[in-house]
Amino acid sequence: MFIFNQKSVRFIKWIIASFSYALPVWAHEQWLLSPSETQIWNQKPPPTVFSQITLMNLIFFTLAILFLLFWIIAARTKLHQRFSPLEEFLKRNAEYGALFIRWGTGIMLLISAFGLIPRRGNALFTPTVFAPDLVVHLSNIYSYLIICLEILIGIGLIIGLYVRLMTLLLFVLLIIGCYLFQQAMFPYLGFYLGIISYLLLQGGGRWYLPLKPRSPNWLCQPVSRAQFLLRIGTGISFLYAGIGYKFLQPNLALGILEMNNAFTFGISYAVFVLGMAFTETIFGILILLGFLIRPLAIILVILFTFLSLNVGENMLAHSFIYGILFAFILNGSGSMEKNNDWKSK
Repeated sequence: MFIFNQKSVRFIKWIIASFSYALPVWAHEQWLLSPSETQIWNQKPPPTVFSQITLMNLIFFTLAILFLLFWIIAARTKLHQRFSPLEEFLKRNAEYGALFIRWGTGIMLLISAFGLIPRRGNALFTPTVFAPDLVVHLSNIYSYLIICLEILIGIGLIIGLYVRLMTLLLFVLLIIGCYLFQQAMFPYLGFYLGIISYLLLQGGGRWYLPLKPRSPNWLCQPVSRAQFLLRIGTGISFLYAGIGYKFLQPNLALGILEMNNAFTFGISYAVFVLGMAFTETIFGILILLGFLIRPLAIILVILFTFLSLNVGENMLAHSFIYGILFAFILNGSGSMEKNNDWKSK
C-alpha cells in the first residue's frame, strides 16, 4: 500500500464524499436491489480497493490509461480501413439506425408503463416511466395521463407513426420526469436526450408509416449530425454512471453480484466491480471522443448481454441502450460537419 500525507488523504476523502453526496442513489443498480437492500449495502464500508490507494487499483488505473491510448492511436493510424467493405455495407443501411432506436426506446417505454420488469421489491405491473426505478403512483388523473402518454409514445415509435411528433411528446415526458423525479432522472438524461435529438433529425428511418404532413426540410439533417448528438448524450451517461455509481457507490454493484452468486471468472467481487468501474468510465470517454465507435459498440453489446444473463436480469431492461449501440454499429460516431466523417469508422 502507498502511504500519503494524512491531510492529503483527508482532503481526497472529503472531495469524494462531497461528490458522492451530491449524486442521487438511483441508477441501474437500483433495478436489482430493493429500497431496503440498497440502504443496507450503502451503509457498509466500501471495499479497500475503492477507499484506499492500493497496488491493485493503481494497476487497473495504469491498464485503463494504456487501453485508452492504444484505442486512440489505433483510430488515428486508420487500421479500420482494412474493414472498408464492411463499413460501406453498414453505411448503405444507415437508415436502420433510426429503426433500432425507435424499437428499443418504444419497447422500454411500454415495459415501464405496464410494469413488466419491476424493480426488485416492487410488484409486477407497477407502472414506471423510462426505467423500473422511476415509479408512478396512480393516485390522480395526472398520473394516469402520464402513463397513457408513455404508452402512446411507445406504440407510436414501434409502428413508426408520426415519429417526429412522438419524439416531441417524448421530450415533454422527459421534462415531466425531471419535474417528478429530479436527480433520479440524471442517469437517463443523456441517453434520452441523444435519442430525442437523433429521431428529430432522422425521423422514422425504415419501416415507418409514411403519413402526411411531411417534416420541414431544415429538420431533416444528415445522419452524421444526428449520430454525433446521440454519441455525446450516450457518452455523458456512461461517464456519469461509471464515476457516480461504480466508483462512488461500489457497494450497490457488489451487492448485486453477491446476491446473485454471479460468475466473475474467479476474480473477487470487489476487484470485478473495480474493473467494471474503469471499463464504464473509459468507454464513456471513448464514446465522447468518437474513436472506433463500431468495435466499441460491439464490445458493449457483448458486455451488457453477459452481465444481464449473469445477474438474472431481463435482456429487455436495456432495450433502449441496445438500440443506441446498434445505431453506433451502423453509423459510426458521426460529425456535426456534413462532409467530415474521418472519425466515424
